[in-house]
Amino acid sequence: KKKKIELLLGCLHIMLPTNKLALLFSIATALASTTTAFSTTPSSAVTPPQVDLDTLGPKLCGNTLEYKITFGTKEQPFPIQNVQVQLSSDLKTRKRSSTGIHDANLLSNPTYVNEKGLQNLELVKGGWELQWNVRQKSPHGFLTCSFVSPTQVTRNPKKEVQSSNNNKEDAENKCKIPEGRFLIMHRVWTRATLESERDRRRQIQKEAAQQLQNRDEKVREITSDEKSAVSKVKAYAEAAKSMNDYRASGYQEALYIPLYDKQVLELVEQECIMSTRGQIFQSGNQRGLLYLGESRVDLITSEDAK
Repeated sequence: KKKKIELLLGCLHIMLPTNKLALLFSIATALASTTTAFSTTPSSAVTPPQVDLDTLGPKLCGNTLEYKITFGTKEQPFPIQNVQVQLSSDLKTRKRSSTGIHDANLLSNPTYVNEKGLQNLELVKGGWELQWNVRQKSPHGFLTCSFVSPTQVTRNPKKEVQSSNNNKEDAENKCKIPEGRFLIMHRVWTRATLESERDRRRQIQKEAAQQLQNRDEKVREITSDEKSAVSKVKAYAEAAKSMNDYRASGYQEALYIPLYDKQVLELVEQECIMSTRGQIFQSGNQRGLLYLGESRVDLITSEDAK
């Protein structure tokens, strides 16, 4: 389809006078560059979340989270197992729009597997905090646990891989944990804001699906032998506009809103609902947070439940 579109646009230079061709492409560019307004504004922006971080923080203390974290990419994953973290009540630093940074205690020895077998992973200086910009009426916050890796850890440091040009060379190993602090971040909501965000995600998905359907219809017009060159230019512009609308719909961000209760964990009843899906970032980077991998929370226990 892409080659047919490129051929079509090339043929227009022969089929149409220069001034008419320029006009058509001006119209097509203008149509393609516009986007439709979507309902991506959080539905809870009208009703601010009822969150009191001063009282919520102590309620989280004593909880134990069991993480499964994976550094790297889908093609080169570096999974870490047995990361059990207890949220301590020991306050280290006070921060605005936060419960403050508390100690996070490892209750187990994190492990990973490399070509030599099972290995222990040293992690130190653990901390946790709940960040929530309540003043800006954000519908969600982030529960963040962080640790420092004293050294860079690689899964197979001396492994040779086949490069794309079929020459063997020592390629950069993406299966690594960089030296320094990394953050494990999971979104949290109140029960009320989670329900309104679920409604917003469903609406975004509906609108995004419509835009993809519109794009496919226009692509069929572009590749049709029954349509005129002018109609195909217009269809090309409308297909591009549909893709612009899709990208602007907030679809990718909405995927982090869990639709089902099996995808969340209730840390504090009604007050703090945590997504089981999270992400790992490195802090201290000049470009901001650097994405390192994905995280899952499989088990939560509470001091009160023991």
